[in-house]
Amino acid sequence: MKSHPLALNASHPQLQSTADLLVNHLASNHVCDDSPSGPICPKNGFLVLPAASGDVSDFVSNWNDMQSVPRAERSLSSWPYINFFSIPPFIVAASDSVYLGMLTRMATLEPVATGNLNWSLGLNPGVPASKSAIPIDYQPWQSASFTYNGIVTSVRTMDGWRTPESSSKGWLSLPREVSAASPRHETWWIDPGNNGFTSLVNGHVIWDNQWDYINGGDNGWLSGETFLLDDGVFIKAALLYEDWLGARVSQTANPYANGKLAFFDTTHIDRLSTNWVFDDPDTTEYAQAARASTDFCDEKGFNGGRFTASFFDIGQPEINATGWGFTDINSTDWAQIARAATTICNNRGFVGGYFTGHQLNGLHGVVCLKSDVAHWFDATAAELQSSGFGFSDINSVPWAQAARAATNICLSKSYSGGFFTGNQLNGLHGVVCLGP
Repeated sequence: MKSHPLALNASHPQLQSTADLLVNHLASNHVCDDSPSGPICPKNGFLVLPAASGDVSDFVSNWNDMQSVPRAERSLSSWPYINFFSIPPFIVAASDSVYLGMLTRMATLEPVATGNLNWSLGLNPGVPASKSAIPIDYQPWQSASFTYNGIVTSVRTMDGWRTPESSSKGWLSLPREVSAASPRHETWWIDPGNNGFTSLVNGHVIWDNQWDYINGGDNGWLSGETFLLDDGVFIKAALLYEDWLGARVSQTANPYANGKLAFFDTTHIDRLSTNWVFDDPDTTEYAQAARASTDFCDEKGFNGGRFTASFFDIGQPEINATGWGFTDINSTDWAQIARAATTICNNRGFVGGYFTGHQLNGLHGVVCLKSDVAHWFDATAAELQSSGFGFSDINSVPWAQAARAATNICLSKSYSGGFFTGNQLNGLHGVVCLGP
């Protein structure tokens, strides 16, 4: 929805309904199955969306019965009575809550996002005290963060099973590991740096329908294994949450500032969302790439750059009058197209411009840029070589190489980017740089 903010209006009622249901069910007392009337169930004590595995009946049970230990059917074949209930689904639920909050602008989703993040940090049903890095002797069960080596009391990672291969850690973390001879000496197949790193462990299992944490022996990885992917997912969720809280006071229907020049690094998914997808600019026709960029900007509300430039449908006579006329943009050299656009825009009082790649019924779309966002320079041969993508004849260089050269030249001048005009004379090449 962020990539296509103008499509949000059509989906907003469904998103609003989903958000309302999530908040009402997790954060307040509610009818157990969300029907108009019936037995009342309490809110989820941790404000989390319980993970589920198995068939649909397990999903329904976990949703309708928030106060009980969730059902799970994800076990090892050798241990059918132990099922995974690890932390990734809670982290993803936190990200989803933030995304939903951004789209609906519902601040009431914040506790749900917070609860799902806090599950990994220790606000969960807890673990056996013996599994804590700093156990409390006088109680059998205690809270502990799943953030191994964190600044608060955490669970233990894998221990109690050391072979020549799994004894690679060359330093002790005291008092957690007790001593080199202790069963608490951790199991590692690598020697991690002693630099204060933190990492998330897998977390809970459900053993005979009760919470547990298994980190010892050859299956100690069930709960105690750390996983870099989980760390990355958590960091992303935390950053999303932080950005959401920081931006909520100034949220708008469209997150993009349409009133000024914007620069984007497009991903494959961004280009796939246009009707003119491509991946390698070196093997893509100039007109197709131009259409893709036009569609990409249109979807973000820029209307092909209309807010920072002027858009025109150019007829064949005006194109022919430039001296660089063409009829089919798909079969014309990019530099000739650039010269035609430059001439058309110059004649209309603009600094420069470019064709959008779209053509219909003899008309060709062109965007012309004013001096508030566009700046003309004659790039020298030395500047071209310094760009890392130098060339001598603009008529024979591939458009993608020229585009990279123009971008680097303009970046060196502290602008956001730019493009060549297609004109060259006495070793100088016209370039238009974009920026205030």
